[in-house]
Amino acid sequence: MKKYIGYIIAIAIGIIFGAIIWSGNNSSGDMAVNADDHQHEEGTIWTCSMHPQIRQSEPGLCPLCGMDLTPAGTSDSDDDPYSFQMTENAMRLAAIRTEKVGRGGSSESSLVMSARIMADERNLIRQSSHIPGRIEQLYVQFEGQQIAKGAKIARIYSPELIKAQEELKISSRLNDQVYQSSLKKLEQWKLTAAQVQQILDSKETIQTFDLYAERSGTVTTRIVNEGNYVQAGEVLYEANNLSQLWLMADAYERDLASLKVGTEISFTVAALPGQTFKAKIDFIDPFIDPQTRTAKVRATISNAQNLLKPEMLAQVSIGTSTNSSQLTVPKSAVLWTGKRSIVYKLDSSEEIQKFRLTEVSLGASLGDSYEILDGLEAGDEIVVNGTFSVDAAAQLAGKASMMNQAHQYVDSETTVEIEKAKLDLPDLKAVTSEPLKEDIYQLDIAYIALKDHLVAANAKEAKSAAQNVLNKWNEIKIDAESAEVKAAWEKVEEQLLEPLQRLANEDKIDVQRDYFIGISDIMIQLNQSFGIAGGTLYIQNCPMANDDKGADWLSMEQNIRNPYFGDMMMTCGSVEGKIETN
Repeated sequence: MKKYIGYIIAIAIGIIFGAIIWSGNNSSGDMAVNADDHQHEEGTIWTCSMHPQIRQSEPGLCPLCGMDLTPAGTSDSDDDPYSFQMTENAMRLAAIRTEKVGRGGSSESSLVMSARIMADERNLIRQSSHIPGRIEQLYVQFEGQQIAKGAKIARIYSPELIKAQEELKISSRLNDQVYQSSLKKLEQWKLTAAQVQQILDSKETIQTFDLYAERSGTVTTRIVNEGNYVQAGEVLYEANNLSQLWLMADAYERDLASLKVGTEISFTVAALPGQTFKAKIDFIDPFIDPQTRTAKVRATISNAQNLLKPEMLAQVSIGTSTNSSQLTVPKSAVLWTGKRSIVYKLDSSEEIQKFRLTEVSLGASLGDSYEILDGLEAGDEIVVNGTFSVDAAAQLAGKASMMNQAHQYVDSETTVEIEKAKLDLPDLKAVTSEPLKEDIYQLDIAYIALKDHLVAANAKEAKSAAQNVLNKWNEIKIDAESAEVKAAWEKVEEQLLEPLQRLANEDKIDVQRDYFIGISDIMIQLNQSFGIAGGTLYIQNCPMANDDKGADWLSMEQNIRNPYFGDMMMTCGSVEGKIETN
């Protein structure tokens, strides 16, 4: 019995100690929960360091990669669409730097402009035949041929000249007045003294005569062929003397204050690396192009060694000196949308940094800075490094930003989805002119070149190709189009130019590919609405691009060559549709 009583007592003691231990653990757990609740206050936004578009109100795992979510900052309860908040930690991760706005002073800077080399229109040669007749032999055989002054250009058979020969021979023996009149007629037909003497010396009538070049030049257009009958004064070919050329640069209106006739410039061309050429501005266009907001600036350049050729692209550099008392900000602080310029102004507190999107009016360009005419005051603190990151954070927070005019951003509980830009363009194929359709097709070709560089992951060439797309766009004229076409065109322009300009200034291939999503979206709608003049465009889609939401692009071939992943997933994608000539 004593043995059983001992067992019972031992069991009872074990139960008592177990209850004490369980109670203690439970109490500790409650304390941990309470501490955790205290640590993560209400309003904290949780995000993923690898996928910042993920934003949740509670901790957990990233739905895309499974990583633990980390606090990104407190949710902004402010209803102001132009203001949002970031934590110090988020700012450090984005390498955001701010500076206070001050006033400028004397500065030396360099203004850079894109330019094109052109033939000097003042040296245009239109070689004509002064004798009516049939071209028996043509010595001008192709465009680009060098023609020297006095060189034979053609042999002509002329019944009128045969008749004039007889008159000259008869009058030379009978009447001096008639003889002088016959000589004058031959001189008006530009016969040389040697040719006139040949007529007088010849016992037989000469059937054909040679025509000679009046000026030296390079043939740009051949107009007639052998066997053609030409009238007196009819043009045989056009040429230009390329020993002197024009350099035509595009200057934005804000830069015109730094330019004047006589200003010395330097320029380079890709075909001659390492060589710098000098010239002086001799003409500034008095008119601004309403589409590009630029004015033509011209310089006459010597080309005695024939190194430069028309249609070469050049980069012009102009040194400027400015003494300004205006407010100035670094160019890196300004985001330019084409119609407005914005900066992000900072309101500081101990833990939270609040940013406000602020529109500014830009003045002159001062090297690496802009004058600020309106929108800021001295002492305002603005973002000068990481501006694009701040803008992206504003988009993710559902706030106003530079780019949300082109895309609409919709918040969900776990992620931010980017909706495609919907322009709602009407079907304008029937009312769009053929020249405009041809221009659009040439724009498509430039776009395809950009796509190919993204496929090859060549960021440097992609920047150049994006600038070429912009140049092609700026060359298109729609003055003769209907009001309906013009209205739709302006709608496309408002959405397309901004991401193109961003891509043309971006060095990172991944960021370039992000901009290409929006560019492709607009280009597809452009072609579907206006139509194209030739070929077939295939609409292709990669379901894994754009954070697995999918992204489209245009191609001139059915084979998939993925611009969003390149060699990583070259053939990822499918053909979703096509746009054909109409």
